[in-house]
Amino acid sequence: MDKFKRGILLSALSGLLLSLCFEPFNLSFLCLVALVPLFYALFDQERFWHLFICSWTAVFVQSIISFQWVHFVAREFGSLSWIASFFILIAFSLFTNLYLQIFAVLFYLFRRAAGAKYKGLFLFVAIPSLYVIAEAVDPRIFNWSIGDAFSSYKYMFQFADEFGVLGLSFLCVVLNVALYLMISA
Repeated sequence: MDKFKRGILLSALSGLLLSLCFEPFNLSFLCLVALVPLFYALFDQERFWHLFICSWTAVFVQSIISFQWVHFVAREFGSLSWIASFFILIAFSLFTNLYLQIFAVLFYLFRRAAGAKYKGLFLFVAIPSLYVIAEAVDPRIFNWSIGDAFSSYKYMFQFADEFGVLGLSFLCVVLNVALYLMISA
């Protein structure tokens, strides 16, 4: 299997894991590993469009699972047919969240600019920072972040009180980067 096809599959797995972190599944501990397959996909891709499509795949899978209620709302309250409401869900999932696409663009630009310095400990700051920037600038309809998965852990409230939900996202991505680096070493 070539790198691009493997990247698509890994991105879809990452989207699935991201969706399982939140309602109705509430498997919030998965946020600690949810981005690792996506990192494998992104670090493996050389072309910009491959990075972009991998990130879009992850967001699409995550959105279609997490926002499956859009299908129900369109059918029940919009009086649309089952097929029309399904296409509404598909369109909504394709364009609702752009944070991973923004992250992929930033990741690509960073990787080109960093060149040989693009290794090891430097990634612990750079990758989480790019991810948090992408979450912060994404024009979302429903404002959420991966840091929200920590809301079920009461001991994280103090951390969130000091650093906000984007600080929790930064921490989550640092842990994902650490796991990625440990596995890929």
